[in-house]
Amino acid sequence: MRIALVHTHDGSDVRIGKMCRSLSALGHDVHFVGWDKRPQERKDIDLGAATAHVLELETTHGKTTASGYRKFYAHVLGHLARLRPRVVCAVNEDNALVLLPFKRVLYRYLVCDVFDALSDRHSEKSAMVKAAAALVATTARWGADRLIATDDVRFERFGRFRGKTTIIENFPEDPGPALSRALPTGPVKIWVAGTLNRRRGLGQLIDALSLADEATVVSAGWAFDDFAKNTFLKHPRVDYRGIVTATEALRLAAECDAVFCFYDPVSVNNRFASPNKVYDALAVGRPVVINAEVGLAAWVEREKLGWSVPYSDAAGLVRILRELAQRRGTLAQEAARLRALFEGRYAWALMEERLEGLYESLSD
Repeated sequence: MRIALVHTHDGSDVRIGKMCRSLSALGHDVHFVGWDKRPQERKDIDLGAATAHVLELETTHGKTTASGYRKFYAHVLGHLARLRPRVVCAVNEDNALVLLPFKRVLYRYLVCDVFDALSDRHSEKSAMVKAAAALVATTARWGADRLIATDDVRFERFGRFRGKTTIIENFPEDPGPALSRALPTGPVKIWVAGTLNRRRGLGQLIDALSLADEATVVSAGWAFDDFAKNTFLKHPRVDYRGIVTATEALRLAAECDAVFCFYDPVSVNNRFASPNKVYDALAVGRPVVINAEVGLAAWVEREKLGWSVPYSDAAGLVRILRELAQRRGTLAQEAARLRALFEGRYAWALMEERLEGLYESLSD
C-alpha cells in the first residue's frame, strides 16, 4: 500500500529512518513528508527506498514556528492530494489532529505514532495550556484508526485507547557483534547524541568535564538552544560530528566508553522518556549514564546496564567519568554481556514484525 509518514522534521530522526526503511522493505510505497528547519546544515539521511518530500524552511535553532507550521501544513496537504496514500502516519497528536478532517478525503486511514505525548510535553505549563493539550490529544487519539506507543509504560497511559494501540519500541537495527568488540582507545569518551539542549544535562556534563582529567565527549545531533550551539558544541573537549545516520551513530557510540542519557525531570514527558540511546548502547555493548528521575533508570540499575545519578548531581558524573577510566580493563567482558542482552530481547527486527501486523490490519 502507499503510506505517507508526516513529521515536522527533516527525516534524520532515528525512529523515522527505521520506520521508512522497514516499511519499504516490507513492500510498501513509502513517502516521507517533512520539514527541514536547518537547510544550511550538512546531514546524512537514510530513508531506505522511501521517497522524501521535505519543505526547506529555516527557523531559529530548528524550532517549529506558527508561520512556519502554516506553510508546512500547506506543504503536507498538497502532497497528500497528489499522492492519495491509503495510510497517513502522523507523528504525535498535534500533527494527527490537523490531518484528521481530511481522512476519507485525501487518504483512508490515520495512524498516530506518539513519539512524545502532547499532554506530557506540556505538563509543567498553565492549567489552560494543559487543558488545551489534553483536548487535542484526546481528539486525535479518538479520530486515529491506529495508535503507536513507544513502550509498555506509555502504553498503559493510553487508557481507553489501548485497544487500538500497538507498542513499537525504540530498539535499534542490529549492527552486528563486531562494534561491541572494537573497544575505545585514548581518553575516556562519552557519547552524547540526539536532541542537544540544556535540558538534556549538557551543563552538568560540561561541569563534570572540567573536573575529570582528560575525559572527552563525542557528539552528534541537533542543537536546539543557544547553550548547545554556543557553549556545548564549542567546548574544546567536545568533538561534534554533525547530523549522522543511525548506522554511523552506532559506530560512533562504540568508540566511546558510555552513552549519556539525561532528561530534565521538570516535565512528565522527560520522566517517562524512552530514548533510542539506551538500546543503542546495548546494541554496541556500552553502559549508559542516565539520570535517576527517568523511569528507565530503575531498569538500568536492576539489570546493571550502567549508572544512574540525580539530574543535578555533577559530582556524581565526575565519579562516573573517573570510574570509566578505571574499568577499561574489564570493558570487553561487560560489552559481551550487554550485547548478549540486546540479541535476546531488544533488536528492531522484533518491532518490524509488529509494524508489519499493524499495517496488514489496514489492508482490507
